[in-house]
Amino acid sequence: MKVLVYKRTHTGDPSENGVFGESDCMGAIRNWHYDAVIGIGSIHPWKGDKGISGKVTWIGINPIRIGKNGRGDTLKFKQFVLLDEDGPDFKELAPNLANRFYIRNARFTLNSYSDVEKKEVERVI
Repeated sequence: MKVLVYKRTHTGDPSENGVFGESDCMGAIRNWHYDAVIGIGSIHPWKGDKGISGKVTWIGINPIRIGKNGRGDTLKFKQFVLLDEDGPDFKELAPNLANRFYIRNARFTLNSYSDVEKKEVERVI
């Protein structure tokens, strides 16, 4: 399974309706081919979105391309959950991936996971 994990700085895309790309977040990266997406909250989110910091904020599985907006496709998912500030602590759930994003400052990753990170991705999904 190809899983895109990316760091979010704000809420609102995807919104409660489950459409990823309504506000053009992640631009052309939305056009890449993957089976699932995990959005995690940045340690330094935008003002007003502090509650997502360090959390698993949303998960989408089996994307369906439904249109275009700005720099990339808009997507819906066969399975979608929006957690935002109610999501679990990413560092507790996936400590090695959290290190990659919060210490080594990765913005996103798609397929260069270590074996340990792959297991953490599966645990989050």
